[in-house]
Amino acid sequence: MEERVYTHSHTFTKVEEIINAFSIFGNYRRLGYNYIFRGHKDIKYQLIPSVLRKENHESNWQLSTSGKPYDNQSEWEMYQIDLEYNIIKQFFDIADKSGLYIPEVKRIREYIHDFFNSEIRFKSEEWLPDEFLEIAGLAQHYGLPTRLLDWTYDYKVALYFLASGLFDDNTKQSDGVLWALNHTYFEFLKPTVKKSPLHFIRPAYHGNPFLSAQRGLFSIWKINKIGGIELSKNNDYYNLIDRQPLDEKIVNFIDSIEEDHQYLEQEKILYKFTIPHNLKPDILWYLYNDGYSEEYLFPGYHGCVLAIKNSSLLKKFQ
Repeated sequence: MEERVYTHSHTFTKVEEIINAFSIFGNYRRLGYNYIFRGHKDIKYQLIPSVLRKENHESNWQLSTSGKPYDNQSEWEMYQIDLEYNIIKQFFDIADKSGLYIPEVKRIREYIHDFFNSEIRFKSEEWLPDEFLEIAGLAQHYGLPTRLLDWTYDYKVALYFLASGLFDDNTKQSDGVLWALNHTYFEFLKPTVKKSPLHFIRPAYHGNPFLSAQRGLFSIWKINKIGGIELSKNNDYYNLIDRQPLDEKIVNFIDSIEEDHQYLEQEKILYKFTIPHNLKPDILWYLYNDGYSEEYLFPGYHGCVLAIKNSSLLKKFQ
């Protein structure tokens, strides 16, 4: 992360240091109020939504019912938006046919049989539109790729997802990262001329036990989608997908609107805490003893089974 007076990076070396740092007497006690958190199992993992991650490009397009465009056209922003809409529309359609609760999105229902997604293609607007955010959040939480990033109000939940990398052979030897983001700073910008593209969404917890247990919410960096007619006028067909990580977007945005950064020094915007891989077992033991285990974070039979399996795996690291 590029350092500014409004950012902060720190590497923890002991579990006790983490616990003390976030306690009511710790150096980072203020983070419990205006901040949201995200845990990464692998330090190499960037703050990029799943649908925009380069390594997911092929698998994401396999989800599309309209097929992948020719040559490098799948790197064009207009086709990327088509893909994202296609995935959300499929989720809406199948969940609705199955009799499950879904947020009502009039625009999707009216064009549910439109193979060409013409209502989306020819309209210039922000992407994702506000009326799509809740259905996208639901799809994201149950495993579909979207433009949203998962966060939590509870740093211990984020720590769990970071430390659970211990159970994955690909990440158990990888250092993790705990991100803390000052979401209130961006909320304060809403009524000003410095309005931010970064938005936060908290879908209804009722009927979504996982999201409720994990105290979850989502962020999205909105873009201005250019409709088909304007695309042809301005020859903007070839706009490429923006895969820049969120931390870089935030730094660039704040640098562009704030002439004096000093007032942000006390109430920093973004923290990046690096946690060595060898701390993952002890972090999990601490979280399990504090009630942050799978049966509570994933309510239901799946969480119970996961708790049994992971507790057994964790004993190997005693």
